[in-house]
Formats: sequence, C-alpha cells, structure tokens
Amino acid sequence: MVKISESADRTVLIADNQPGFRRVIAETLGAGRYKIIEAQDGEEVIRQARSQRPDLILVNTAVQNPDVCGVVHVLRAHEQTASIPIILLTDNHGDDLTECSADQAVSAVDRCIAKPFSPVELVETVERLLPAASTRA
Repeated sequence: MVKISESADRTVLIADNQPGFRRVIAETLGAGRYKIIEAQDGEEVIRQARSQRPDLILVNTAVQNPDVCGVVHVLRAHEQTASIPIILLTDNHGDDLTECSADQAVSAVDRCIAKPFSPVELVETVERLLPAASTRA
C-alpha cells in the first residue's frame, strides 16, 4: 500500500494488479489533491475499503482474488462500503467482463471507463462522483 498526500481531504482507493498503472492513475489525479491508497488484488481492495473508508474506489477489471465481480459484490453488500462510489476501469471496452455477470457488475458500479482513456476523462469522472461521496453517511 502506498499513500500520497496525507493532508488531502478526500481519499481515493486505486486497485490494479500492475504497480505502474496505479502510479499513473495517482499521478493523473494529481499528487496533493487526494489521499491515495493503493491495492493490488481484490482481497486488499476489500480490506482497505473497510478500514480506510475511501471517498471513491477505482478498480481495474483485471483485479483477482477475488475477481472484480466478487469485489463489487462484497463492497455493495457491506454496510460500511455500500455507498462508496466505484469506477470500473475496463479493458477492451468492457469485453473483459465476460467471466462474470457483466450486467450485474456494471449495474453495481457508478461508472465504467474503458481503457485507454484520457486523463481529462478520468479526472472529470472522479470529480463528478466525489461531491456525492462527501454527502454519504
């Protein structure tokens, strides 16, 4: 786990199995803007979400142990994490969701962004969802 900018008001959990991609996302969001927490697998996403209560979660569909569908299911079923906005980062315009119920996973998240995506698209999507995150209980 890597934390950036402890003084930031809002926390974003970035979940991806590739450290380089997590770093790119953190840099895209802007160091100092958010407190960044990183997770490399599904188990860590769930653990970090429960203990740190981030304001938003970005999770790549490549996350395993459990897979992204399992992660989303657990987060939505748990009272502490059910209202946290989730952005799903998909490969191949969502074609990577075929191993689980794509409709179920997509309907349970707040937004899907297909890779490759523009930095502007990512920042705008995060900013759009964060105001809602600040009103959650």
